[in-house]
Amino acid sequence: MQKPRFFLRTDGNAHIGLGHLARCMALADRLGTYGQVHFLLSASSAEAALKLGLSQQLLVPEAFSFDSARSLVPQLSPGDWVIIDHYGLNQPYLDALKAADMGTIQINDLPDQALAPFALLNHCPNLTPKDFPAETPKPKHWLLGLEWLLLRSPFPSLIANPPEFGEGLFLCFGGTASGGQLQKCLQWLHESEYAKPVRVICPNPAEAAFVAKRFPNLKIAAFAQQTAHAMASLMRASAVAIVPSSTLALEALAAGVPLLTGITAQNQSLLAQRLQDFPGVQQLGSWEKVSAQDFLGALARLDHWSSPPPRPLPKPWQAFPNWLKIPYEPTA
Repeated sequence: MQKPRFFLRTDGNAHIGLGHLARCMALADRLGTYGQVHFLLSASSAEAALKLGLSQQLLVPEAFSFDSARSLVPQLSPGDWVIIDHYGLNQPYLDALKAADMGTIQINDLPDQALAPFALLNHCPNLTPKDFPAETPKPKHWLLGLEWLLLRSPFPSLIANPPEFGEGLFLCFGGTASGGQLQKCLQWLHESEYAKPVRVICPNPAEAAFVAKRFPNLKIAAFAQQTAHAMASLMRASAVAIVPSSTLALEALAAGVPLLTGITAQNQSLLAQRLQDFPGVQQLGSWEKVSAQDFLGALARLDHWSSPPPRPLPKPWQAFPNWLKIPYEPTA
C-alpha cells in the first residue's frame, strides 16, 4: 500500500518564538511511522529548526503566501496531507487545497480562530468542541485534549517515569526574549540571595553569556537554545520549572517538575487557565504584571513539594487515526 506524504507548514525563530515549530516537530515524530514527512519553512525558520534537532526532510521554497495554495511548493500532489500551524492560515487557502484533493489539518491554539480543515488539532487539556464558538466552522474530525498532546521526544516517555526530585530552578521563556522577563526573574532571584543552581535557556549564545556575567552571585548555568533531550535533562535536574503557559509548560508537566508559569502572549490564555487544575502548578497570570513579591511568593509555595507532584497525563497518540495512515481520500 502506498504510504502517505505529510507536509508541515509553520514558522519559528527568535522574533516570533519556537512553540509552533516545536509542536510540528513533535507531530512529525508521530507521522514518520506511517509515511514521508517534509517541513516547509522559511529560511530563518529552517535555521531555528536545525538548531532544535530537526531530522526530517526540509524544503525552503523561495516565497510563502496564504493568498494562493499553489505558492506552497510545486511538489504537492493529490493525496498529500498538508498540516499547518500558522496564524496566517485562512479558509480559502484550505478550500483550495481540498479542491486539489489534499488533506488538511490545522494545529490550533485559539478556538476563535479555528477554521474548517479536514481535521483540527488542539492539545489544550479538557478541550471539547463545545469550547469553540457556535459559529466556528466544523472540521470533519476533532483531535482535542491531552490524548493528542504534541510533545517532542523524549517527553512522552517521561510521563510514566517520575524523576528523582531535583535541586534548583529551570528557567526558559522560549525562543524570544519575552520582553526581558527572563532577566527580571533572575534579578528577583539575585535580590533574594537565591543560593541553589539556576539553569537558564536563552534565545541565543550572546544572551546566555550576558546573563551569566550580569548575575555572578547566582549559581547560573546558561545555555543557548537546546534540543528536546537536553531540555528534558535540565528540567528533571531541577526542583521547579519557570516557563510560559505554552507547550513548554506541557513539557515540564510531562517531565514531572513542579511548575511556575504565566502568560507571555495572548494565545496562551486558554492553556494558562487549564494548567491551574494540575497539582504542583502555580499560575501567575500575565508575566508583564507579575511583581517580585508575586514571583517569590509563588516560588515559596512550591517549596513544600518534597517529591515530584502527581501528573494525571495520558500517554498521547495511543489511538492513531486510521485515516492518517494512508494518502488522503477525498471521499473519506
